[in-house]
Amino acid sequence: MNRNELFFANLSGPEEVPPVETNATGLIKFKVSSDRQRIGYKLTVNKLANFTEAHIHLGHRRINGPVVVFLFGPIDPNISVNKGVIEGVITADDLVGPLQGASIPELLRLIRAGRAYVNVNTAQHPNGEIRGQIRRC
Repeated sequence: MNRNELFFANLSGPEEVPPVETNATGLIKFKVSSDRQRIGYKLTVNKLANFTEAHIHLGHRRINGPVVVFLFGPIDPNISVNKGVIEGVITADDLVGPLQGASIPELLRLIRAGRAYVNVNTAQHPNGEIRGQIRRC
C-alpha cells in the first residue's frame, strides 16, 4: 500500500440508478492520511442547479446502497453553481448508517473492494443527479 493512498470518482448523470439526463458533472478526489485515520476530500461540481447534499454510499456500480458519509448538506434553501468546490476531512466520527461506530480502515476496505460511490443530490433529483464509483488513482 502507498503511504498516502489516493482515490477519485468522476460523477455524471448516466451513472445514476436509474440514469439521469443532466449537464451536471463532478469530480471528487480523496487522500488518505498516513496513519489511515482520516480521508481528505475535494469535491468539484459543475453546472449543478439546486444542489442540496452529497454523500458516500455503499454499493457496487449500478446498485443503490445506504449513505455512510455526509460530504455536504443537507441544506435548505438549495444552491446553484456553474462551478462549486467543497473540501473536508472524514474521520470515524463522520461514519453513519451501517458504518456508524466503524473505523476509517473499514471504509477503506470497502472502497478498495469497489463497494462505495459518491452521489450528489438536487431538489429536482432528490435521490441523486450525478454519481460515480470511487476508484484508486
